[in-house]
Amino acid sequence: MKTTLCVIFLLSVAAPISCQSATGKSQEIWNSGEGNVKWQFNCDYNGHDNVRLPSSGENCGGLCIANAKCTHFRYSDDGYCYLKTLPQSTLRTFVNGGVCGFLPFRFESPVRDVWNSGEGGVKWLLNCDFYGHDIGNIVATGEQCGGLCVANPQCNHFRLHEGTCYLKKAPLNTPRTPIDGGMCGYVPFRDFSDASSSPTISPIGDDWNTGNDGVKWLLNCDFYGHDIGNIVSTGEQCGGLCLANSQCNHFRNHEGTCYLKKAPLSTPRTPIDGGVCGFIPSRDFSDASPGNNCPSIGGLESKCRPIKDCAVWYDLVLATPDAACTLPEGSPGACCPDLPSNSYGAPPLQDNEKKAKQYNVPKQEFLQYSNINKFSMNSAAEAGRLQMTLTDAVETQLFVNNIFVIPGSSRATHALVFTSTAESEKMSRDAIIEAYTVTEIVKRFNIKPEDVESTMKRFNLKETILSAMCPVDPVCDEKTISSPYRTLDGSCNNIQRSSWGKSITQFQRALPSAYADGVRIPRRAKNGGELPSPRLVSTTVARDVDSPSETETTWVMQYGQFIDHDFTKTPEFRTANGSTIPCCMPDGKFIDKKLIHPECFPIEIPENDSFFSKFGQRCMPLVRSAPIRRSDCVFGAAEQMNQFTHFLDQSNVYGFDDKSARELRTFEKGALKVTPRNELDLLPEDEESKVSCTLSKTVSGVDPPADVKCFKAGDTPRVNEHPNLAVTHTIFLREHNRLAAELSRLNSGWSDERLYQEARRILAAQMQHITYNEWLPIIIGRVKMQQLGLLPLQQGSSQDYDANLNPSILNEFAGAAFRFGHTLIQGKHHLTNQQRTKEREILLRQHFFKTQEIYTPGNLDKFLTGLASQPSQKAENYFTQEITNHLFEEQGKGFGLDLVSLNLQRGRDHGIAGYNAYRTLCGLPRANQFNDLLDVIPSKVVDSFATLYDSVDDIDLFIGSISERLAPGALVGPTFQCIIADQFLKLKRGDRYFYDLAGQSGSFTEQQLNEIRQTSFARLVCDNSNVKSTQPLIFQTPSVVNPLVNCDSPSIPRPSLGPFAAGGPIAVQTQGDRWPNYNTGEGGVKWLQNCDYPGYDLSRKTIPGEQCGRLCINDSNCNAFTYNNVTGICFLKKIPASVGRSPWDGAICGFLPWRF
Repeated sequence: MKTTLCVIFLLSVAAPISCQSATGKSQEIWNSGEGNVKWQFNCDYNGHDNVRLPSSGENCGGLCIANAKCTHFRYSDDGYCYLKTLPQSTLRTFVNGGVCGFLPFRFESPVRDVWNSGEGGVKWLLNCDFYGHDIGNIVATGEQCGGLCVANPQCNHFRLHEGTCYLKKAPLNTPRTPIDGGMCGYVPFRDFSDASSSPTISPIGDDWNTGNDGVKWLLNCDFYGHDIGNIVSTGEQCGGLCLANSQCNHFRNHEGTCYLKKAPLSTPRTPIDGGVCGFIPSRDFSDASPGNNCPSIGGLESKCRPIKDCAVWYDLVLATPDAACTLPEGSPGACCPDLPSNSYGAPPLQDNEKKAKQYNVPKQEFLQYSNINKFSMNSAAEAGRLQMTLTDAVETQLFVNNIFVIPGSSRATHALVFTSTAESEKMSRDAIIEAYTVTEIVKRFNIKPEDVESTMKRFNLKETILSAMCPVDPVCDEKTISSPYRTLDGSCNNIQRSSWGKSITQFQRALPSAYADGVRIPRRAKNGGELPSPRLVSTTVARDVDSPSETETTWVMQYGQFIDHDFTKTPEFRTANGSTIPCCMPDGKFIDKKLIHPECFPIEIPENDSFFSKFGQRCMPLVRSAPIRRSDCVFGAAEQMNQFTHFLDQSNVYGFDDKSARELRTFEKGALKVTPRNELDLLPEDEESKVSCTLSKTVSGVDPPADVKCFKAGDTPRVNEHPNLAVTHTIFLREHNRLAAELSRLNSGWSDERLYQEARRILAAQMQHITYNEWLPIIIGRVKMQQLGLLPLQQGSSQDYDANLNPSILNEFAGAAFRFGHTLIQGKHHLTNQQRTKEREILLRQHFFKTQEIYTPGNLDKFLTGLASQPSQKAENYFTQEITNHLFEEQGKGFGLDLVSLNLQRGRDHGIAGYNAYRTLCGLPRANQFNDLLDVIPSKVVDSFATLYDSVDDIDLFIGSISERLAPGALVGPTFQCIIADQFLKLKRGDRYFYDLAGQSGSFTEQQLNEIRQTSFARLVCDNSNVKSTQPLIFQTPSVVNPLVNCDSPSIPRPSLGPFAAGGPIAVQTQGDRWPNYNTGEGGVKWLQNCDYPGYDLSRKTIPGEQCGRLCINDSNCNAFTYNNVTGICFLKKIPASVGRSPWDGAICGFLPWRF
């Protein structure tokens, strides 16, 4: 009877499956999963559900392991995992969809383990885990993991896997689970099954040495974690440094660095060879600190903080019940742990030549070509010059034949994104001659593509008739080196390599270029044939599916585009007179081969294209990127130009050289030019623009207004690309002018130049802090940032600068990885009012390079609110048709360009190697066949790749990486995560002016740095618009831990410029006492004891006294305060400058000098 039933089941499924025995599972062919789980598709154990949990299919078995009562599980397509407790003999039932499985080891008699003994009595074994029970994780080695568990009084189990130590808390009788790789262990003297557990090594119980001021210390110990900063120091100085920092009560000195820590006094020390640790017995932060009622977040102790301080932890905070809290002054906050200590891993793409060899990317060997000499090089250079004259002749023929780019067309609008200067155009034409020269040598001497680089690097331009083309490195004089301000062109950031990061220099590469000829011909297929049409790849893989994010706002995409425009601008090649090159006929056909410009690289549109065929389009225009002369002045493969500086320094706001910067300045009180409009200013107008930024009457319903112009910025004309980009530029322009005005009030003696440079310096620091604190953790994930040392510091300064690390932007980053943001684009942009009600939406295709909507009073604030309330699209291989069919659409045409196609073609133009090379470089297994991609790419996409490409090595980097499943905690897949992380590491460690560095000419003081850390992007929006409320983490959608708050709420802290006062005259007097006689508090607040400013009260709050000044800073109307030590009430005030102070015993009064 059982057999008959089994046969019936077999007939009802698509593929044969072995039958299950009623007495066990020995006859069944089960898949084996992580943790020795057994599973199959399309089955269930009906009923018997104990627990129902939201989960993914991959995690369901692990949830069962983590539940001691679970023996069987079922994952349903509804996204839930059902945990069950059943007899071993239970039969499964066949159903459509889902997964079921069981844990065989739950039916086996446990075998007594023989554990290894480690330092401190820790027990450990290889190849095991205690599933679940995690209370935190930290990057560590296997030797350190047990010690980290001992150091955490809540930890009694641990697991080390791939460089991460997972700390756990579980009953000591918890069984281990066998698993390949890593190790697990436990602390036998910590049993949390009852309430008797307590740390075994207490700092109070040890025989501590006593130092100056009562500091306690011992040799050979540490308090793991709890770091709040570090500074170069001797062992004798370390205790004093801790004592001098009011937040420090523990310390550790190791190899010349003093690590300052903040932890409960009961924190146990951990024995460790070398160094000194100690504590300050009078400082116990375990009681009155805010956040005592906070739950643990990710297994770590948390505190109530302003929400912007929890940005790095936001995913865990959002998933933790009761993580919302109230700050002392009554405004909303969030519970989160201290920032984890950074590890300082090497750049992910370091040692690329070594990796290139390992992953079978051809490594160029040094070859001897004895026949190549100076004569042959000069002969080839003459041929290169002749080839350039032939290119000039083609340009003449295009003009004679009346073939040009039609103004207002998609091609003309697209060209506005890639504009160039006369200097960069001259340099690109020189670089073309250099490339022609190398091509001639390659042909004459039959040099293989993979040997071009190693062969040609022996020859220097200086030794040929092209010597005048060699770039000259900037000279860094002492004034430039010691200046606290960056140069506008990025030169001399690196003192020894003065052109590193400079504007109008080349991108660097993670892997050697993959040009078809080794010089400049775009990448081809592995078999030497043509790669598939980018448009065919786009229509096959990149679908238009509306998939809005549940957690990220449109600001994620928009801020990403803004910073991309800060450090990348690649111009396209232009004609000799600076004109745009036509690459397709106006009717969408190809230009005759005799007339096609050699710098054209058009995209073939398939004849049966589902969209463009309706318009008869077969040719999509693309001009190749402008090359640049190589900085080392040797011959070799072509490199592309970055016209902007390679730093996060706001080139798009200020310009990338002295000339562009001067055009944007008023030269009065440090301000930038504006267009006065209503209460707040708009960007300055571009009076020289030949493009109309008005809407047609068909779109707007009104005649084009005469006063609407295109805007001007450091990135003209690209600033006008769409309204939300121009709105973002406006916020940063206004913030510069706000900073300059406030600095002027603080420092009346400062010149225009000093005010301009200080405001520019502060604004760049604010943007860097926002990027690394709020934005980048969303993109690459907290764990990756911690591994690479990218997390911002809570206090103190860093010593991360590495003069040997080139910060220049990677070609693969600019040409592929950072284009991931195109998947986030919304096709419609919302205009939303202050009540968060969408009033209307605009279609992106109608607003490319149209600024008219911003001129309408109130619209700029509606765009800002729309960005903060409209969700972005999810990061998947989905793209809105606004950019795949209608990019830069000319009005009335019905079609535009395809951004995905352009991205693919641009990667080939730049000679960027295929996806397989980069996934391997980033640590994924090399794919030998298409099915090897299934580890990170869905099967449907892999099947599409197999139909499109002849070889797995042919897949383009952009489309391959954008199709990957997201890396844990990240918004991108593992390959783009790797490349983006590497680039932002270079931008941080390779920038001598990075905002948190110590010991550099541009370093901020500790007080100044603390104020910069108060910055959030929500604060910039609030301070520079009429937006009345927003969520504190503006990149995240509103939630219970990220609620909408008033812009004056302390939930969005307000940085103070008080620490930037130079000590000049201030108008405020209080009964004859000028402000220098006052004490200086946090944020530059001035205060005295036993005084008051009677009357003028704005509001009152019951808070700790040390927070009263900060509360005044956060209230834009407050300029003075009084704190009553008896009642604990802080009185915020707005007083005239002439008001004198009055005596009040036991009170504290103070004021903000910059508010007068």
